[in-house]
Amino acid sequence: MTPQEKLRYITVVVSFTIGWCITIAGFIVPPMGIVDNSVLFILGQALAYCAVGVGLKDYVDVSIKKMKS
Repeated sequence: MTPQEKLRYITVVVSFTIGWCITIAGFIVPPMGIVDNSVLFILGQALAYCAVGVGLKDYVDVSIKKMKS
């Protein structure tokens, strides 16, 4: 695993964790049980980053290998 891949996976895990922690905190902070739109927006951005960071890069790598062969 190259240092760039290691950094990519670390940032994906951190982004995923922070996104869900903020969402859970949104349920705990008053008013209880009501999640603000900004919290859901942050979760959506974190999950989108995870998808791009892991899924898209791997998909492109596989596609390029198929084209070369």
